[in-house]
Amino acid sequence: MLKKLSLAAFLLIAVTAFSLLFSLFILAAPSGDCGNNITYTVTDGALVLSGSGSMNDYTPSTLPWGDEAVFITSLTIPEGITSIGIDAFLNLSVTKVTVPESVILIGSHALGYSHYEGTYRALSDFIIVGKRGSAAETYATQNGFDFEAISPALPPGSCGQSVTWSLSEDGVLTISGNGPMADYGSSATTPWADYVSGKDGLRITAVVIESGVTSVGKYAFASCRRLSSVSIASGVTSIGVGAFSGCSDLTSISLPGSVTTVGAQAFSACISLSEVTFGSGTTTIDSEAFTLTAITSLNLPATLSQIGDKAFYGCTSLTTANLPGLTKLGNKAFEGCTALGTVTFPKVVTIGRSAFEGCSALSSVPLPTSLTTIGSRAFYACTSLGAVTIPDGVTRLAEYAYYGAGLTSVKVGKGIVQLEEGVFENCASLSSVTLSNSVTAIGERAFSGCSSLTSILLPKSVRTITDKSLGYVYDEDTGTYRKFTEFTLEIKGYIPSVSKQYAEANGFLFTSLGTVDIDGGNVSGSITWSINTETGVLMVNGSGKMPSYASFADTPWFLYKTYIKTIVIGQGITEIGSSSFEG
Repeated sequence: MLKKLSLAAFLLIAVTAFSLLFSLFILAAPSGDCGNNITYTVTDGALVLSGSGSMNDYTPSTLPWGDEAVFITSLTIPEGITSIGIDAFLNLSVTKVTVPESVILIGSHALGYSHYEGTYRALSDFIIVGKRGSAAETYATQNGFDFEAISPALPPGSCGQSVTWSLSEDGVLTISGNGPMADYGSSATTPWADYVSGKDGLRITAVVIESGVTSVGKYAFASCRRLSSVSIASGVTSIGVGAFSGCSDLTSISLPGSVTTVGAQAFSACISLSEVTFGSGTTTIDSEAFTLTAITSLNLPATLSQIGDKAFYGCTSLTTANLPGLTKLGNKAFEGCTALGTVTFPKVVTIGRSAFEGCSALSSVPLPTSLTTIGSRAFYACTSLGAVTIPDGVTRLAEYAYYGAGLTSVKVGKGIVQLEEGVFENCASLSSVTLSNSVTAIGERAFSGCSSLTSILLPKSVRTITDKSLGYVYDEDTGTYRKFTEFTLEIKGYIPSVSKQYAEANGFLFTSLGTVDIDGGNVSGSITWSINTETGVLMVNGSGKMPSYASFADTPWFLYKTYIKTIVIGQGITEIGSSSFEG
């Protein structure tokens, strides 16, 4: 007689039967081919592939493991398989899979997807494990899955007598130990050279220099283009030549107070480097240290006294430079910094050749009393400079120093004896010039092309004016210099003077400021001369031989030839030079 089963009993029997059937089903799990040289087996919820080469492509309805896919909880893909077919592992209950480096192609929806009623759905929290830079990482990135990098076998070792290095799986290169790092001839000779561009999917992305290390070696991290983070512990005193050159992804760097010297080309061509924090102890930045970087502002410590040649050459994003302790600025140090608007250097002594050439936005550069030298082309084509006062301490204002600058006024201090060739040439807005009584010569093309300079006062000390240095402009059509036709230059000066001679010889207007009553100067060595134009007495005093002259026109008293009535030769003079008083 049959008895009715309770619902609970029925469910118990059903579950038991289902479990038995499922167990039998798994035991009879399928195997077969899924590629020309690839086989598979399904055992206890594990799908294992064997062989090599490319897998077949599939559709949701043609998968060889079909209906049992939802019961598969692990997947093994061996090294040697080169591609994973389209839709290959749809609907698996796998949350994490390792893809070997041999796989170079992964088909669409092959991993991490389910398919139901014609719709693909990405699995949440799906993880792909593989080598960095591999097809696995690319697939994970493109499909929004988490990626875990396989840690390669790293060869940590020595990079100095007591300094070691290690590289983590996430690309962090750590320098540890005591003392200086080793120097290298190039990035190719460093012990981590294989990881500069990437090997086994691993590439240097960060550098940590730990406490105890005292220097960063030459070219230690050069050309690490994916380097984006650098940490330097206190204790490092120098950054070697080319240490970080060409690190194009590096955006910022902070130098500890212990760093005193930044070596030549240390950060050259770090084209994304926009923020640099200098330590309180930095004294020297060597040549080309920050050439072609994206630095926006400079606030250097008071300890920094020297900036080398081309140190910030071509830094087109740099807008301000505060250099409180600087005494020597190298050649081309800021050349081509087209956004640089203001510079302060209250202690500077020397400004090198072409130091600010082409800095077209530069409008404010106060020159301190400490300054003695302005190099050639120092402010060449600084078209936004409006005025300049050359301090009395400057003894050398080199050729073409302000060529093509936007100057409106110039005041030259007492230290300048000669205005060099082209020093203010083509300053088209220059309308006011003040020269000190120390200026004796106006060099070739000193003021040529100054088309707004309609009047100039020349002190009585000026004894040489080079032809076409005033009132002329270069004519590109004829290749010669011509007088300005827009106005007649007025030269204000004294009688007698070369100023009057130059004005009359060139057809310019001369305005007399009076007669020179007393004049004089040095003849040579310990010999001096003086003249009183009212009495007509020329005196030569001192000791030794007077120099000889090619003609009387070369003597320092030539201008006063019509005033000389009496010549007095001092007791110590032993010889009178040829042509001294000719005529």
